[in-house]
Parts: sequence; C-alpha cells; structure tokens
Amino acid sequence: MNLVHSWAQSEARAHCNIAFGELVANFPEEHIASQIDTLIPVLTNLLHDVPRVDFDQCLSWDEWALPDQLVFSTVSALLRICGAHPEYADKAVASIINFVTDIVENLKESSSIDVLSHLTPSIHGLYRAITSTLYPWTASQWRLLSASLQSLIATPVLERINRLLLDIHQEAEADPDLDPTSIAFCHTFISRYIALGRPLSGYFIVCCVMEMQWTVLAQALASTPLVHKGQVREAAAANKAWVNLMKCPAKDLGLEDEEETKQALRYIVRDALQCFSDLLEQIEGMETQPPVDTYAWETMSESLVCFPRTSISDI
Repeated sequence: MNLVHSWAQSEARAHCNIAFGELVANFPEEHIASQIDTLIPVLTNLLHDVPRVDFDQCLSWDEWALPDQLVFSTVSALLRICGAHPEYADKAVASIINFVTDIVENLKESSSIDVLSHLTPSIHGLYRAITSTLYPWTASQWRLLSASLQSLIATPVLERINRLLLDIHQEAEADPDLDPTSIAFCHTFISRYIALGRPLSGYFIVCCVMEMQWTVLAQALASTPLVHKGQVREAAAANKAWVNLMKCPAKDLGLEDEEETKQALRYIVRDALQCFSDLLEQIEGMETQPPVDTYAWETMSESLVCFPRTSISDI
C-alpha cells in the first residue's frame, strides 16, 4: 500500500464509521443542535481520513464497497446537518473540496489495486451522496465544488482509471511477491460494480462529475424549497431538482458582480457541448454499440442535461 500517509483500518472499524454517519443523518434535530460542535469535526475528520486509510481487501458487502459506503454516509450526514445549520456550511463544503483534492493526489501515487478498490469507489460514494442528498447549495459553493470536481476528469486521471486492469496485471508480473489472489479479487470487485451498472471506468467518472455539477447547480437555482422526507434515496436530490426546474421558474442567482461564477458557468456549457460532440463522433464511427464500460449513452445524456441547467442561468 502506498497511499500518502496511509494507515490500516479493519473491516469492523470501517463498518462502525459507516454506521456512525448513517446514525447522525437520522438524529432528531434537537439532538443535532445540542451536539453539532462535536458532530461536525468528527464527520469532517472521517472524510479527511478516507483517502489515507488502508482498507482491508474484502468482498463482504452487498452493493457498494466499504470506502464507497463510508464516503456516502459521511457526506450525506454533513449535508443533512448543514442544510439545517448553514453557519457550518463553509466547513462542510471545504472538507468535501479537500477530500476531492486528496483523492486526485493519491490517484497519481497509489498502486493500481488501491485505485480500483479504494479511490475510485470513494469517488462513487461522493457522487451518490451529492446526487441523493438535498442541500440548499449557493452559486458560489457550486463554483468552488465544480472547479474541484474538474480535477477528477483531467486527462492523466481518466487515462489511469481506464487502464487499471491492464496495469494491475503488469504490476503483478513485475512483483513476484504479490499475493496471486489479488488479481482474482480485482476482477470480482469490478464485476460486482459492473453488474449494478457502475463500471468505475474513466468514462463513468466523467458522467459522475457532470451529474454532480448539474445537481448542485439545479438546487442552487431552485426557487422553492426542496424538502427532504424519510430516508435518503438514490438520486433523490437530482430527481427533485430536475422536477422543480421543470415546474417552477429558476431563481435569479444575482451574478451581476460574480464574474468568476459566470465564467465557470460558461466553461461548463462549453465542456458539456464538447463532451457530447466528441462522444457522438466516436459512436457514429462504430459498427456496433459502444461497450458498457464506456458509459457512452449515459454520459451523452448527462451532457445534454447539464447544458440547459447552465443555459438558464444568467451568464
């Protein structure tokens, strides 16, 4: 394991941390209010540690791997708490941005097995949390988060993720001391994600980033409150934000003096259109349907969704 400043965390400890986030997200409001100065630092520290933790290699999970579950439960809890206590929002958003920065740094330094089984699932956990948890994002928060997320789709990062299985086999051949079961673990691991429609490829990460960006922006544009009811459901925030903008006029973001945010919106429009055009050109040149791990149709769909979101903003 060669993650930056890494330390071991057992499977049991990871499950405890996951359960803590799930518990906090469902605390009664009066309990959160009385303990918030304790809860926020604990949650932000948990998120800070994820890129640095050496998780056990295990397959004893139902849908998503332990790093995936941990990021989801932690970020969901932070957003739920700060949605009701906006004075802590800056700390929560900063912790999410720092998490993305650390993930990108470790993507460059870590072994291919760690990238596959730890770092890429962590990105997926963030994606699930942001698209599932309602939160009253602001335009400036969107700008900061969107800029951070862009680092996940830098060409070197995507190329590394796309060639992970090839690199894992090459690293195994070069290291005679590597546990031979590691290769089987990696193939089983990725197969389980593919079976659930999440191939964890670089193409898929592009789709995740675009959906996170437009989900946050759509909530910032919502002119009526988006109310959370019951348990957090997959993609609930994305779906409710979409329906809200279909039924209600978008809120004026007041960007007259926010040139940085306006410029960020222009870049998103440009990138969404470029992504769609590139994928369409590639697909038109194919004789068969694109492979599932390219996530091509889904990414094209998200780029079309992202474009009207940014176009209705005052840019």
